[in-house]
Amino acid sequence: MKLAIIQNLYSNYINDFQHSNRELLTNYQESLKILQQDSFSWNGCWGEHLSAYNIDVVELYVNFDILNQHWLNENKSILNLNISDILIAQLNYFKIDYVINTDVNILDYQFVRRIKNETKVKKVYAHVCSPFFTKKDISEYDGIYTCLKAFERDFKNNGMPSIYMPHCFNSKINDRISNTKTNKTNAIFFAGGVLKGGDLHDHREMLLLEFLKKKIPIEFYSEVANYNYFKSYLFNTLKISIYSLKKILNRIKINDEILNNFSIFNKVNTMPGGILDRRLFKSAKKPIYGNKLFSLMQNQLISLNVHPGISKNEASNMRLFEATGVGSLLLTDYKDNLSSFFEIDSEIVTYNSIEEAIEKAIYLLNNPKVALNIAEAGKKRVELDHTFYNRAPILADGIIKNFK
Repeated sequence: MKLAIIQNLYSNYINDFQHSNRELLTNYQESLKILQQDSFSWNGCWGEHLSAYNIDVVELYVNFDILNQHWLNENKSILNLNISDILIAQLNYFKIDYVINTDVNILDYQFVRRIKNETKVKKVYAHVCSPFFTKKDISEYDGIYTCLKAFERDFKNNGMPSIYMPHCFNSKINDRISNTKTNKTNAIFFAGGVLKGGDLHDHREMLLLEFLKKKIPIEFYSEVANYNYFKSYLFNTLKISIYSLKKILNRIKINDEILNNFSIFNKVNTMPGGILDRRLFKSAKKPIYGNKLFSLMQNQLISLNVHPGISKNEASNMRLFEATGVGSLLLTDYKDNLSSFFEIDSEIVTYNSIEEAIEKAIYLLNNPKVALNIAEAGKKRVELDHTFYNRAPILADGIIKNFK
């Protein structure tokens, strides 16, 4: 059977990847191969492991423009198709039986209907690990994989078949970064987004600011570095004004259904979360991705992890397995299910408060041998229990048994 995995890659990553590799992306197969070797997200991760279950994987991309253009050129297709049309054509061309879509916002229920009406695909599944979707967005799917137990329960309670599948580590990464130096930098490493909003990264912002305040050595890589503080301040003020105007118009009986027909209102549906502390703009370094990120992370003594507020009491993000997988000690916020993945204090280190995170960070920086021993134990645990090889039975079972 053939499974298509459709991904909408993080825009900053794919734009940077296409710009940096433009001269190498000469045809469809070569472009796909180079992307898969860069170790970002699920790219190139499932194929070899699902083949054991007689599942052939085809990877399709919403926003890998160069790849899609090569496909159109090589198949002498009409060149002015939109991305939905291209994906439908690809599903037919590759004779796909099953689909997993990883972004239900970009490819919503209407696209799922098109798949069911215009292709021979038997079932369409989704992978959902964030709350940014509506019931309508997922209404046409036949089942959902999720990295959160809470989501799995909610989906099932609402009549949607669901399977819990935690994130994991791409074991090929260490082969791709094996020529990097082995001496670890005695500092805290953090790479990731910092967005305002109670269910996003407010706690992450406070933690990073405390590290800076205490003058603890920290390497901070984030898209924050791409933005200007004053422009961000003005833009946020404008969004607050638009949101306030929207609420005033609501009071005089002009509802959101009408207002959202105008792009200026459609993009502001919640009160903007505010602007980040100016110190973060000053300290952030340009974001890095793929093998560049893992090469740098491998050389760091300690990698800091902070879950977004939406995770509640569950450990759920990819950094859990990425940092440990490359051999950096993981210092992460405590979650109730962490012990199901790692031995706490012997394979990873946890904290329950900003004060405890600071205290443990200082101790580990002052005792690098302790940190190295824990990091090595964490890496071994990932290699044993938390790779795509380990998760493949979960994904395959959902398809083979149709989530039953």
